[in-house]
Amino acid sequence: MIQICLCDDNPLMLKQQEDFINKFKQKHNLDIEITSFPSGEALLFYAEDYYFKFDIIVLDILMGATNGIDVANKLRQLGSQAQIIFITSSREHVFDSFDSNPLHYLLKDDLSADHAEQVLLKAIEQSKKKERMFLFKKHSTTYSIPMNSIVYFEIIGRIMCINCVDTTYEYYKRIDDLEKELAPHSFCRIHRSYIVNLAYIKKLNRSEVTLSDDTTLVIGKSYYTQVTQRFSQYLQSGE
Repeated sequence: MIQICLCDDNPLMLKQQEDFINKFKQKHNLDIEITSFPSGEALLFYAEDYYFKFDIIVLDILMGATNGIDVANKLRQLGSQAQIIFITSSREHVFDSFDSNPLHYLLKDDLSADHAEQVLLKAIEQSKKKERMFLFKKHSTTYSIPMNSIVYFEIIGRIMCINCVDTTYEYYKRIDDLEKELAPHSFCRIHRSYIVNLAYIKKLNRSEVTLSDDTTLVIGKSYYTQVTQRFSQYLQSGE
């Protein structure tokens, strides 16, 4: 699934962008989820916990107290690796926007549907090429590890263990919060204590899952249907 964020303080423009992307995803048969925000402040409040969620962020520049460039810079500071597209009615901020490494700068007055479509296709292509990273904080330090190196997560007491292919990390995190964080990605909760990377599942039955390194984990009874559905979707998607 491609996660797209829209942020514009003009309700009409926000609605137009939502309608355009809904038509775009139907035309190209893409699995896209849209999350919209009416202000930079609203987006940043959400991003404090979910900065990692979005693949593409479409930002208006001229907004209230917090303009789009400030929002983009803050998102980068938080760790967002999303493809950022600025859309605005003003040319004067083009050079100011470069610090946040945007993919594109679009002018509302000169924007055609074809041009917007090409920019979105490019953003999707670039987001797929970029290796997804998992960020976590321990004490005052932020760590970044490739998502595809994570085999499974296990909660032990208050400690979250990240079991990777060749090492293990530990930090403090509630598993319910982690489950929400990983929802857009190829991970699935299989038990009150485990979240697994679907790419590492070798086989599963009603009571347990066997991972590619032959680790065997119990599947909670209430999670079985969810696990089988998510694993089937993963195999069909070819992720």
